[in-house]
Amino acid sequence: MRRPNMCGYVASLALMLIGTGALAQSEVVARNMYTERTSQDNKLTFCYNGFNALSEFEQDLAQALGDALLTEVTLFTYKEGDLQSTPTSYDYRLPVSDEQIFVLLAQNCDAFMGYVANTNAPEWMKVTQPYINVESILFSANPDIHRVADLTPPVRVGIRMTTPGDSQLISYVNSTPGWSRTPYHDNGRVVERVLDGSTTLGMIWRQGFYLARHDMGDDPKIFALDDLPFVARTSAIGIATRGQDGYLNTMLNDAIAALMADGTIEALQIKHHMLPEG
Repeated sequence: MRRPNMCGYVASLALMLIGTGALAQSEVVARNMYTERTSQDNKLTFCYNGFNALSEFEQDLAQALGDALLTEVTLFTYKEGDLQSTPTSYDYRLPVSDEQIFVLLAQNCDAFMGYVANTNAPEWMKVTQPYINVESILFSANPDIHRVADLTPPVRVGIRMTTPGDSQLISYVNSTPGWSRTPYHDNGRVVERVLDGSTTLGMIWRQGFYLARHDMGDDPKIFALDDLPFVARTSAIGIATRGQDGYLNTMLNDAIAALMADGTIEALQIKHHMLPEG
């Protein structure tokens, strides 16, 4: 697959990254980014986050997509410190900017996994349909609490700030007597504070809950509630490609749809402890 010339996109990126007053600084990106890069026939390279909660799942998913497309797959990972990013426990969000993704797609890969598809993607990017839909749940350390109605105020809810559903949680606690919200920077801390009793409940994405529960071994100490007392915003995770790679994006879209229809993606989530068996 021959990759089109990138001069126009590089010029736009340079304007975004350099900015007024920064012209005297060293180059933002390597000069070899300015050259046309060619992929070998019948091969796709996927970039994936090497240290978030989806890492192992996305490696297997990339291979499954390659099998569906009868295409050889290679993987390129960025790790902690590569892009001045900090990992957090049980999180799926990307610790990289759109500009950094632009550079990775220019230099290292054909497709970028883990992009939150319902954000405002830049003009130079196309995003596939989601392969994971993220919804929030509430959980506690008390196996006897199944519904919000089982709770007696005061109720304190821990959440990673600015996650999907956080604004809805803020509205709910502000209008519900006896409820309060405690924000954290890390989903791992949300789990810890439920376990040590600092908060009554935690709010987390569903797959992150099961990952945390799996790490507790044969004695799970957290339990999902059956209901959420408000409608929470959701997220959708897909694959980003460059805008001019429209045919590739369409092929990946079709492959994702096929893997969802035949149960492969659900089976991979179960394999990697992101969903319960059965």
